[in-house]
Amino acid sequence: MGSSRLGALLAALLAVATFAGTVRYGFVYDDRPVVAANPAADDPADWRAILLAPSWGGAAYRPLTIWTFALNHGLHGAWPGGYHAGNVALHALVSALVVIVAVSCGATPAAATIAGVLFATHPVHTEAVASIVGRAELLCAVWMLAAILTHIGGARRGWRPRDVLGVLLCVAAGLLSKEYAATLVLLLPLVDLLVVDGGSPSRFVANLRLRRALVYTLVAGVTGGWLLVRHLVSRHSALWLQPWMNPLAYLSAPERMLAALDVQARALGLLFVPHPLRPDYSAGAIPLATDATSVRALLGIAVAVSLMALATALARRQPRALFWLLFAGVTWGVVSNLVVPSWVLFAERLVYLPSVGFCVLAALGLDVLARGVPRRLTVAAVVIAIAALWMNDAWRAQRVWRDDLTLARAMVTGSPGSAHAHNVLGRVYAKAGRLTQAMAAFDHAIALAPESLDSFYDAALVRRARGRHEEARRLLRRLLRAYPSYFPAAVVLAATEIDLGHPQRALSVTEHALWYGRDSAELHVERAIALEAVGRPAEARMAFGRALHLAPGMAAARLGLERLAVRDSMG
Repeated sequence: MGSSRLGALLAALLAVATFAGTVRYGFVYDDRPVVAANPAADDPADWRAILLAPSWGGAAYRPLTIWTFALNHGLHGAWPGGYHAGNVALHALVSALVVIVAVSCGATPAAATIAGVLFATHPVHTEAVASIVGRAELLCAVWMLAAILTHIGGARRGWRPRDVLGVLLCVAAGLLSKEYAATLVLLLPLVDLLVVDGGSPSRFVANLRLRRALVYTLVAGVTGGWLLVRHLVSRHSALWLQPWMNPLAYLSAPERMLAALDVQARALGLLFVPHPLRPDYSAGAIPLATDATSVRALLGIAVAVSLMALATALARRQPRALFWLLFAGVTWGVVSNLVVPSWVLFAERLVYLPSVGFCVLAALGLDVLARGVPRRLTVAAVVIAIAALWMNDAWRAQRVWRDDLTLARAMVTGSPGSAHAHNVLGRVYAKAGRLTQAMAAFDHAIALAPESLDSFYDAALVRRARGRHEEARRLLRRLLRAYPSYFPAAVVLAATEIDLGHPQRALSVTEHALWYGRDSAELHVERAIALEAVGRPAEARMAFGRALHLAPGMAAARLGLERLAVRDSMG
């Protein structure tokens, strides 16, 4: 136990040494809407806002992660360094838990320490640690490893009530951190079969008659309850999966699976050789292997077959090692696009939790080689060399995340064929007032992906800001013809029509858009302005009132009502 504690401490210290430099960085990319501009992430005592609001702009439900952001804000305000320090601390905790859980699953203290060192310093973890929103990965990993550790202890102690409660609390906390924790429904039985029961199916079945079956039932119940709450909270989200997010979602099932196997091979390659790392893997960033005869598709199939062969070999000889292979496979499977399309094509942060299994497996293999003093010294030297190399690579990779412009330029450099990367660069330029460069970036994004909704919308906004209203109008009309449900474009188009002196056209635009954006306060304001301009003040008053009902305190709606009141008083 003493050796494992020292190993855990070493892993934690290396994790801090590897990523402490991120404390100097600011808010970048998704950090702004999810953390800095999120009212639910301001007050840790406002549980109503935290629990009842969708997270990540409506794309997920992660209230515990949001609460930790609110806790940061309560402690030090909007200083980004405090949020980054929280991420580094969580990564250190996960690295320590890797050592402790590996020992609990039967690894020697030396092998567990190697696993912790590899995990702590791996450069592929840069996105998860350096981006503040990556905390969802870190926090979920903490609770999942804690659930496994508590589960093993409970199984060996005969499942006392507090052991059962501990597992359920860890599962619930993991689910409220990120969706990955739903995989514990599969992982906990695998822990029992491959670790506690030594890979014996007969012993596993026999033990089901004890409290073990109750634990599985309760874990499944907690997971089902979370799914229901998540559905109820997020059901009104207006988000939809766009092609740039994950082009695999728009392929046939066979094509999607072939491409997903190629992406899986790429992810595994980054675990072995974390180079080159890039912050963007959206559509156009990497070629998709959809032809079964292509080299990349064949490589993806070969990797999948090799992993299955390895699983078969471990099942016969090393069931505890098989658990870690399955841990990596199950946690990767939920985001792999192999079963169902995910929200993203690929991102390095998605490898954070699966890499736990990879690092433990690698450590177990090195531990087998380290028999005898000379070999032990050789293995130690190899691990030290890898850790030093990976720390240096991580230091270099994390610089990309220091500010928005650096990140956006790195996205374009690393993925020049990605329309999303050029769109992000355009938004950064636009925010800095560099409108000419912003317009060029948006136009480049449109050329790469004519179906890019955001690029058309942002290009129109920049043109409108530069006074090029006719060009903005053409872009917005083209966008709405292709995607009439994209009501934010209708808001800007209505405002543009009014600027051009066509209030009746603006009214027509808003009337059509209400079918999709009836809960948009901005759309009701533009409709009210158009109604006022065409001489229908009573209806305008009602539209302004509707906007205030949807967004209490909205300045534009309040000013509109005041303007109408003044007109009535003079009337």
